Amino acid sequence: MIYTFNLMVELEPNGVDVAQAYRGQIFRKLGCPARFVFTQVPPRYKWDYYLSLGYAEDEIVIAHMLLTDQRDMTLTMSVEKMKRGLNLHSTPIERDQELIFPEENGISLVFHRNTLKSNYVDYVDYYVAGHLLCREHYGSVKLYTEYFTAVPTDAGLEARVFQRLFYNLDGSVALEEIKKTPGDLTKSVYRQGTHWFYSESELLSQAIGTLQFSTKDHIIVDRLERLTFTQTLLKMKGEATLSCVLHSIHHWGDCINSEYFLLFQYANYFDHIIVSTEAQKEELERDLSTDKPVSVLPVGGLESLQYSDNRKPYSLMIAARFERRKRLDLAIDAVVALHEKIPEVTLDIYGQGMLWQEIEEKIKQLNAQSYIHLKGHQDLQTRFKEYELYLATSEWETFGLTLLEAIGSGLVMVGTDVPYGNPTFIKNDRNGFLVPFVNQSHEEVVADLKRSMQKAFGNLSFLREGSYKLAERYMTDQIIGQWREFLTNRGKNYDVLSGK
Repeated sequence: MIYTFNLMVELEPNGVDVAQAYRGQIFRKLGCPARFVFTQVPPRYKWDYYLSLGYAEDEIVIAHMLLTDQRDMTLTMSVEKMKRGLNLHSTPIERDQELIFPEENGISLVFHRNTLKSNYVDYVDYYVAGHLLCREHYGSVKLYTEYFTAVPTDAGLEARVFQRLFYNLDGSVALEEIKKTPGDLTKSVYRQGTHWFYSESELLSQAIGTLQFSTKDHIIVDRLERLTFTQTLLKMKGEATLSCVLHSIHHWGDCINSEYFLLFQYANYFDHIIVSTEAQKEELERDLSTDKPVSVLPVGGLESLQYSDNRKPYSLMIAARFERRKRLDLAIDAVVALHEKIPEVTLDIYGQGMLWQEIEEKIKQLNAQSYIHLKGHQDLQTRFKEYELYLATSEWETFGLTLLEAIGSGLVMVGTDVPYGNPTFIKNDRNGFLVPFVNQSHEEVVADLKRSMQKAFGNLSFLREGSYKLAERYMTDQIIGQWREFLTNRGKNYDVLSGK
């Protein structure tokens, strides 16, 4: 069995989620049994988000449920089955994904239907006098119940979790969680029968112990910062193979990235370290004082190359979160400068984030609304091939899934020469141009980007072919082969194809 720990429940959607989903697809194609372990109880919208990325429902495990006898949390509770089970005969009011049943005996019920499977019920809310009392979560049977209390806030009373009960298949309570302070992410104590756990770390030690790791198991940890289970895994891995995956740059100048303090401190406890580019492998082998092998396994791949004979002339695109390190300001200033030379040029920026209003205002101040457009979050699977050029201005990219998708759609690439994704997917004079970034002023970078884009538009056919050629290295069939070799040759007596 392959266990992946640390789905990023607390964080905004990010590339780690996508990388894990892709890894799961690779394992399924290899016939490898796998589980993805939530170490926190995810809200249902996060659960659906993970499923939408390609996680398999029967492969997701909530660590708390390891202390019950329920292992498969696949949602099979239909609306009709739920109505029969709760003996409901009245006609509900339908509102979006909710079915609201009229109040009876002072209690009203709301079914929340799954956003991906609308005939099935994720959870049922119970209201008393208009206040949320509890929420029952379902798979094939009831998984756990959350109990709420009203907490005063500046915006008025707010319902917050103060207790959770986790159930066995027969409906008996297997585990109780009691919040020290009401809230989703506040600290808790736990009770299993007469045994108490006074921290999340103690609970996870008990839960992880039920997995009984052996030589047939491979444990993969994504990121290490603030992970209450990391030291537990180091202690309890037994004969299993333990690998750590790096999803970001591991150093800032001469300083270690805080996400990876534990890796540098406990490097010898890991059997393997996985990065996504050759450039980071070289740096990590230099910086990490260990003889543990560092392997390169791309976090994404391409099912096919996307071709088009109908690209919009002089069109550029970017897909990025609106955050400081993406340096969208550089991209906007460079395109504004290019517009003076090529009036037909357009830039579409896909994504969202905290800097949306700031970026929107900058575009207005530059009177660039007619040719620079904010497109928000969209499904980009078939959008890349509508454009001629991709602009990559981030301060760093560990891999850059959007860069991979861009070259797979034949976009010519222009970007900053920064670790690690840009030099991986942008090859000077072959499929685009890298411009100097370190020790360069804003104005110098903007000028170099403008010149490089202008040069790229003058040689699109040759550079586009270079992108397609580079993309061929990242076809999913090749990535599958790399994972097969890694799991077969790097595990401990583990045959990836047979699970033995």
